[in-house]
Amino acid sequence: MNTFKTNLAAKGGLALLFPLVGASLMFLTGCSSVAPPDDAPPGDTSIVSPAVKAIIEDSCARCHITLPSDHTGTRDVDQCGSCHVSYGNTGALAHDNGMTGCTACHTTPEQTHFYLRDDDDQLVLRANAADDCIACHRDGGHQINGAGRPALDTDEAIIDAARWGTLRSWIQPGGFMAKYLTSDEVATITDWVDNAFGGRDLDYDPYLSAVKISGDFDINGKGDDPVWKNAIEHTIALTPTMYTATSRIKLQALYSDTYLYIRAEHADATLSMTRSGAWILDGDAWRHPTATTENDKQSEDRLAFLWNVSIPQFRDRNGCAIKCHGNVPGSSEFTDLANSVGDIWHSKAARGMALNSATINSPLRIETEGEEYEVSAGSVTFSGVLDDKRLVWYQDFADGYDTEDSGRRGDDGGSAYSHNRNGDKSAPTQIETDPVDWADAMVLTQQEIDDGETIVADPAETGYDAAAVAASWADYAAMNAVVPERILRQPEGSRSDVLHAATWSNGTWVHEFRRELVNGNSDDVQFDLGVSTEYEYGIAVFDNCGRGEIPPGHNTYGDGQYQVLRFLP
Repeated sequence: MNTFKTNLAAKGGLALLFPLVGASLMFLTGCSSVAPPDDAPPGDTSIVSPAVKAIIEDSCARCHITLPSDHTGTRDVDQCGSCHVSYGNTGALAHDNGMTGCTACHTTPEQTHFYLRDDDDQLVLRANAADDCIACHRDGGHQINGAGRPALDTDEAIIDAARWGTLRSWIQPGGFMAKYLTSDEVATITDWVDNAFGGRDLDYDPYLSAVKISGDFDINGKGDDPVWKNAIEHTIALTPTMYTATSRIKLQALYSDTYLYIRAEHADATLSMTRSGAWILDGDAWRHPTATTENDKQSEDRLAFLWNVSIPQFRDRNGCAIKCHGNVPGSSEFTDLANSVGDIWHSKAARGMALNSATINSPLRIETEGEEYEVSAGSVTFSGVLDDKRLVWYQDFADGYDTEDSGRRGDDGGSAYSHNRNGDKSAPTQIETDPVDWADAMVLTQQEIDDGETIVADPAETGYDAAAVAASWADYAAMNAVVPERILRQPEGSRSDVLHAATWSNGTWVHEFRRELVNGNSDDVQFDLGVSTEYEYGIAVFDNCGRGEIPPGHNTYGDGQYQVLRFLP
């Protein structure tokens, strides 16, 4: 599943689940950092099937063309669809190189993408929208014809994509490009790739089987309750990249008359919970951890589910790619079909996982050389909640046209976090006065503030005491910790209904989740066994995934692996 990386990478967002398409480079690598084989697979790899070439010319190469020389491939977004819409992609009026007056037709969000919105009123276009249209789509801009990566406009390029295995992964059920082809076209391309380059085994079990238990239990984040011995293990292969942390994730599911329980386990060499906005006191001024490149900016470890609520053909065609690769202006990061909704469960190491507690089980080794503040050895257990959101259609204006978080809308109620920063974002507002250990220092809660365990950290605020702040910061520095950029608080309403506990221990994450089967919330998936015993989902793993990751590649769909939760009687 592609996640959720949150709308603009500049906003630090998810990926829910979900995975993001980062400036098209995901297609260059095919969601994989694994190099192609040294030796060509068996079969005739020198000729592209005429039938395959015809399909690609008609459905792919109109966008996947050789990039214009001025295309840098480094736009600060984590999606393709915001730009990759061909100039003249309309049946209403033929466009040509003399076309002007764009905003005469492109006047509303229904008629053009959201990057042309006014910053203050998202329902109108900004003043220079027409100039931006022409600059990008006509007068020497990057997207005169639209361009996807890699190019598929030559036989050599098509063969290269097939050799890597990416061509097939894109078009398989749940692949990024599956929704652009018919089933017959998918079969034609797949047969050619398999015959010429060697097939991929798609004979996998998509079912996570939930086993019925007689009573309920409390999740502790360690996944060691004896009741888990009754569960069936389901292993999902992940597409490996530098941002995935692991090549597989193990899932188990249980259910009672009241609750669904899910246990997830996967490898991750480091525990990462330092958002790029975290605070370091440098002399008498606050700053953020340094980063050499966008990819080095610190974020947090995350795990996310996207449950299908009303997305047509989720299993057989769209999968989580429905969020990341839109085919209409502005639809990337949203769904692009009316009334199509997904339920997002998004665990966040720095934004909810430690709301109730963070406990060190064994001594920690903390890496600080590059100001990463990640744990590379030891064990920590967390208890809290995950962020419960929903994925909506890109023209769903019912609760505002939110471009910052794109199509991910928070469920009804309050979130589990707010910002620990002043108005001009130059300093934190609070710092804990006496953190007991690294885990305590890395977590700041509203309860700690209410209990008087913090002091004013903003030099511009009344009550600021430079000496006291310096003394508190000395405790943080001694623990190799930073001041969190988020303040954790108890969520409210529908946004609070998925409990989450987890343990990172010497390179392995274990997560436990619990939610009512049927909670009656209109913004959630309902596991109503009287209606159905199977529920489609995707899953994404994020390894310290924050701003700028290209490609994100934290998905389960790269090999066509759709997933289904099945409740056993």
